[in-house]
Amino acid sequence: MSVSGQIDKILRKKDKKLQLIADDIAAAVKDKLKENLEKNWYSTYSPKSYFRTWDLFDSVTAEVTHDGRCNYYIQVYFDSAKISSVQNDSGWNSHMGFDGQSFKSGLVSLIEHGMKGSQYNPRNGNSAHMIEFTQEWANQYARQLLKSRL
Repeated sequence: MSVSGQIDKILRKKDKKLQLIADDIAAAVKDKLKENLEKNWYSTYSPKSYFRTWDLFDSVTAEVTHDGRCNYYIQVYFDSAKISSVQNDSGWNSHMGFDGQSFKSGLVSLIEHGMKGSQYNPRNGNSAHMIEFTQEWANQYARQLLKSRL
């Protein structure tokens, strides 16, 4: 086998290993974001005037892309297309404001950074910091995984 053939073989093995690591990181970060969402948002109170859709929880998405040169990019995000904004018979709408307009695109920001509300809102002024906590954890987890597997 020629030197270039050996190099290609080594690069293919490395690339395959990196793909597996990237997939593992993406899955773990997705799970951690869901865990932080559950812990820091959903479990902070039980709604009395509506039923939860769990759309936000179900919208957490992980994608791994590859540029063909051993570079992998991991995205874990809330896919707003998976969050419904539907008017129901009672006039109370999931993920819609009182004006009838969807606010699903700003929902994550409101939850992450906090929202204003009345004294009757159990989350008045509170923020979940789920993304911030997940990012801190993800950086540490990725470093440890790369160090142990490469």
